[in-house]
Amino acid sequence: NLNPKKEEFPDQFIKLHGDDKRFKFPKLEVGGAAVLSSYLRIFQKRYPKQSILLDTGNIFDHFDDSNSEKTLRFYEKIKFDGVLYTHRDLTTYLKNTKNNEASFKVPFLNSNIIDLKTGEPFADQNHAPYKLIKVSGLKVGIIAVTSLETLNSEKRKNLSGVYFEDPILSFLKAKKALARKGAQLIFLMAHLNSHCKAPYPKESKTFASRANYQLSCGGKSDELMTLIRRLPPHSVDAIVLSKGTLGSGYIGDLPVIQGPGKGQYISRVDFYYDIGEAKL
Repeated sequence: NLNPKKEEFPDQFIKLHGDDKRFKFPKLEVGGAAVLSSYLRIFQKRYPKQSILLDTGNIFDHFDDSNSEKTLRFYEKIKFDGVLYTHRDLTTYLKNTKNNEASFKVPFLNSNIIDLKTGEPFADQNHAPYKLIKVSGLKVGIIAVTSLETLNSEKRKNLSGVYFEDPILSFLKAKKALARKGAQLIFLMAHLNSHCKAPYPKESKTFASRANYQLSCGGKSDELMTLIRRLPPHSVDAIVLSKGTLGSGYIGDLPVIQGPGKGQYISRVDFYYDIGEAKL
């Protein structure tokens, strides 16, 4: 949803000024295409050769398809490096003939949605199973997977002609292909049924201690936890998650960045790479 959203003032502000009659506490307007594009342009201008701009997908309004072309036009204008193509985006595309993705240059990525006609992941001018990006002299591989679990049975009927491959199998095939291209780092974008919460430790204000910033997830059934348990050790350098609340942290030693997205939130993470030790 690229329209601004009305939100209440933060509770901390109300508690601080709640008895002051000068404050009427109007709702704040946050997000929207104009605000997002301004922030992203500033970021791209400030770090033109050091940044990777990713979007974790689920970009269409599934209750109103009339804005699909406006959304695609916005994404083309921003020039993202990669946009996760989720199962929800696919269902909107398949049922909506007005959503002509071929008319817009948007770098959609997905490794585990298989086209049954070819037996391969979707691949055309706007879709790819993975991507190699050169930034600050490094070759960074981007892999993207999506879960089918959050779709109800009615919406699954719209997914004719496609097959959702095991995300781990798709990840391993994409990683092997990227390794042949010389990828030094691997980032995994994932749209999963996960309910991880970011920690807010009082004893530290930095990420120096990973033990203080461990994410709290939904137990053994949480799809992110299941995915991480099945991943080969040290096979991915960071996960960018589209489900969950706004926040970041670690699961073990693995950095996880997450945000609700929906055209209203931007998450940022800084990585530092030791060229001498070839280590993140």
